[in-house]
Amino acid sequence: MATLAEEKPALRHLSSIDGGLVMSVLLLSAIGLATVHSASSEMPVDYLPRQALWLGIGVLLLVAAMSIDYHLLLDFSIVLYGVGLVLLVLGGMHFMNLYVFSRLRKRGRQEPKLATNGHE
Repeated sequence: MATLAEEKPALRHLSSIDGGLVMSVLLLSAIGLATVHSASSEMPVDYLPRQALWLGIGVLLLVAAMSIDYHLLLDFSIVLYGVGLVLLVLGGMHFMNLYVFSRLRKRGRQEPKLATNGHE
């Protein structure tokens, strides 16, 4: 029978979380929230609640990512590397499509030049 000391808690990695990193994130996030509130407080819609919600979700994801044992990811490192490369290429292709099509749209809006035979 396993004793209580031998059992590993489900969130055992939370004890190894870097407190300085979490405090830095919270401090910078608080500054960001204050900036968003001061910039949008006089607008019809105050963006502070929505920004605070996304901040909370981000902090929860940060803690969840920090609590995952990275040794588990070593088994999938080749697959994750391949997925990262595919996403990188797809993102580059998407960016280039946006750039090319925006250039074509700008070119299409320009006034057409009238062809002349050298006489004006």
